[in-house]
Amino acid sequence: MSTQSGSLPFPPRSQTVASSEPLVERVSSKRFLSGKKGTADTVMQLNAVLTRELAGGLERNANLATSVFPDTSFSFWIDIPLVANLAPPKRPMRRASTRTRTAHALGPQKRRNTIHLPSSIPGAAESLILNPPKDWSESNLAGWLNDIGTALENTYANINLPIGAYTAADGKRILPPKKIWCPRHSTNALEGSPIKRKPDVILLDTSSISNPTWPRVHALCEITRSELKKNRTIKDTILQKSLITITSQSNRNFFPCLSFSRDSFTFTICDRSGVVESKTLKVKKHSLVLLRIIAGLMFARPSDIGYDESIDCDENGKAINIRLKGETLRVIEDLFMSDSMRGRATRCWRVARGEDINQEEYVLKDSWADVRRMHSEILTLTLIEERGLCKDRVVPRLVLGEDVCVHTGTDSKPIYIKDTTARRRDPTVKHVDERVHRRLLMGPVGKHISTFTSLKELIGAFVDLVEGWLHPSIIAYKFY
Repeated sequence: MSTQSGSLPFPPRSQTVASSEPLVERVSSKRFLSGKKGTADTVMQLNAVLTRELAGGLERNANLATSVFPDTSFSFWIDIPLVANLAPPKRPMRRASTRTRTAHALGPQKRRNTIHLPSSIPGAAESLILNPPKDWSESNLAGWLNDIGTALENTYANINLPIGAYTAADGKRILPPKKIWCPRHSTNALEGSPIKRKPDVILLDTSSISNPTWPRVHALCEITRSELKKNRTIKDTILQKSLITITSQSNRNFFPCLSFSRDSFTFTICDRSGVVESKTLKVKKHSLVLLRIIAGLMFARPSDIGYDESIDCDENGKAINIRLKGETLRVIEDLFMSDSMRGRATRCWRVARGEDINQEEYVLKDSWADVRRMHSEILTLTLIEERGLCKDRVVPRLVLGEDVCVHTGTDSKPIYIKDTTARRRDPTVKHVDERVHRRLLMGPVGKHISTFTSLKELIGAFVDLVEGWLHPSIIAYKFY
């Protein structure tokens, strides 16, 4: 059967069409167990749901720190001289040399990281990164991480641009608020979610310290006294708190977590394909890796720590503006939000396009599509409209659609690529459940079926739905 380029074949109605996506039980489409006042019934029940949802979704990437925070994430080098410069605040900071400042101006370049610090380097023995707290309490850990952040700021206080500044997609120069690690809620539940959990240490903007909530959390740091690789409890709590954060922030694509056990650390990322984690490494032996993670969490641009820069949110994590193909759409209300961590994680908003009397309302759908699907929803809806199928029936009309792109490269040479979960996986290992971030603007906007005013309206809605679903072309082609 021959087809035109860019078109799709329509098989005979009697022919079976194989699905391009494996048929699996969609645990992620189910609502989480809830009890009184909307809280999770028990930790064990929540763990059981997450275990089912994330089954087969754990991957390891020995170079996860570099995958998430490549050299282009920084305006400075993550190298041995920097480690030596990270002296305690009580000691005056050594200024970067003219040669170093010139290198910063040129932007980061590829450089091999060496693990061991030569004892001949002045200040190496006093470096903060090499002197973690002896008592691994939450407050000591937070103080140590904040001292490292302050030392980084002091080291680069004399460069032209403040550390952490970046250029947005519209060309504007952004200086994010100062971030700080806070241990205050290690003993009491953090507000902002019906699931009550106590994070050990959380990364917040300084403006959020007085009123921290889950929608304001940038990253998580957990601590345990047992060996990380043998500790199941800390792994479970990372998953639970990652779920809470991802579902409470409309602009969250993935969530980073750093965990410590005495002299070791592990870096974990939870995203729409599941969980990817680094090896468990020694703090002193792998100080450059740890410094890369800490510096990235505190000073990298929002997209590097898991945020979607094309979505603006309020302080409660709700979307207020979303950009699609260069247009800014104003969010009127939330229509639907999946409460899963892994899978399509569909979110829908009622949005306004245009201004004043020319303003129109649409539905904006945001999801993570499985790349194994042969045809995207964008292509399917485009072909339905082009071929005049299902006119006046309950099939949405595509207005705009695109695969969401994410910033890579540097500020001077920005590069935008499709945002997929494979970016954080080991490129030498086949990534089975790869998902691409996709966004569609569709119309018309309808009212929720529960708002019917008469039995006739309700029955009419069901008739339209059945007629649209049973259209011969839809059945033959299996658009859905």
